[in-house]
Amino acid sequence: MTPKAIMHKNPERLLDQIEVAEILSVSPKTLEYWRWKKCGGPQFVKVGKLARYRSSDVDSYIEQLVGYSGVDETLMSLDVEQ
Repeated sequence: MTPKAIMHKNPERLLDQIEVAEILSVSPKTLEYWRWKKCGGPQFVKVGKLARYRSSDVDSYIEQLVGYSGVDETLMSLDVEQ
């Protein structure tokens, strides 16, 4: 079963950074950097010395990113072929 399938089967399952990295298509080192710098990425919890991610937090993080392009909507309405 893939990490995405596991995540949707149990929304409160704790995922390790390898599973989350695969889901987000980033490297585990990127997740480590985000945690170290506190500059983005999904929320995490500490279990002893280990960082773990709730499936629901990973889902919420992805939802925040959906549709974001950094392009102003007014620019999208301009007729390019004038």
